This record gives sequence, structure tokens and C-alpha cells, in this order.
Amino acid sequence: MSTTLINGYFKQLDDYYAAITQTAQGSSRPNSATQAQGGGSPSDSVSLSSSSVAPPRPVAPSNCYSYLDTLTSSDKALVLAATGWNINADPLGLTASAAALEFVGRLNLDRSNGALKGTGAIGQPYIDNLIQQNLAPQQGEATISLSVLYKAEAYLAQPAAS
Repeated sequence: MSTTLINGYFKQLDDYYAAITQTAQGSSRPNSATQAQGGGSPSDSVSLSSSSVAPPRPVAPSNCYSYLDTLTSSDKALVLAATGWNINADPLGLTASAAALEFVGRLNLDRSNGALKGTGAIGQPYIDNLIQQNLAPQQGEATISLSVLYKAEAYLAQPAAS
């Protein structure tokens, strides 16, 4: 990975969040994370108008890893059914609940470390195992909301989801 690209991407995210904040507050002044720190060039600024058009989302460099890269389309459908978070519509998770982010984090972790093998759909045994782990967690072990897991279990029990 190129540090320059990653730093550029983070700068884009800073500008994006600053633009969202300024838009929500109704400001029309230019804002830039780089300019706020005293550096940058004129092309680093984000100009905002008083219109309700949201600024464009930052685009990740082609060699930049995203935690969503490991999730399959069936994983995303399960997340939508269990938490209400549509990852495709809101990839930054601006509207996602803490429980949704925890669930996605666990799915991502298990996909990336091999606990969920391949790109196949998540099965009922996997969710049952998560429920058992969350009923009696080990000390220091992160848990996932049982309501999310029960919704995921109900979704997988439907004949169309299998």
C-alpha cells in the first residue's frame, strides 16, 4: 500500500465529514481538514453551497483495503435483515447502530480469519454458535446483541434465505 494514497484517502474522509457537518449547520463557507491545519493547496478545499445536495463521498484508492471487502452479498443481506443496515446504500455506516457495527465486525473477523470459509452463505450452525458464545461469554470476550442474533437466526430459518 502506498502511504501517500492512504493519507490522501483519509484527507478525503476528513473533508467529507467536515462538509457533512457544515451542510447540516447550514454554512456555505469552504472547509478543508488540510487547510484547518495550516497547509494544503487551493484544490484541497471543499466548497459548500446552501443547497441540500450532499457532497460526493470519498473514493478509496484501488489498493486500499476496506473491512467490507470480505463480506459477501449474502452476508450483506443477512446484516440488512438482522440489523436494518443496508451496507450497499450506506457503506460508511453513518446510519448504522452500534449493534449492527458489532455484528458486521464479527462477520468480517470470521471471514478474514477463516472461521467462515469460502464465499458461501452463512449457515444456521454459525449463528447458533454465536448465540451460545453470547449466552455465556468468557471474561473480556466481545459480545453481539442477542436481539440481532435472533433476527439473523429467524432470517436464516426462512426457506427463501437458505
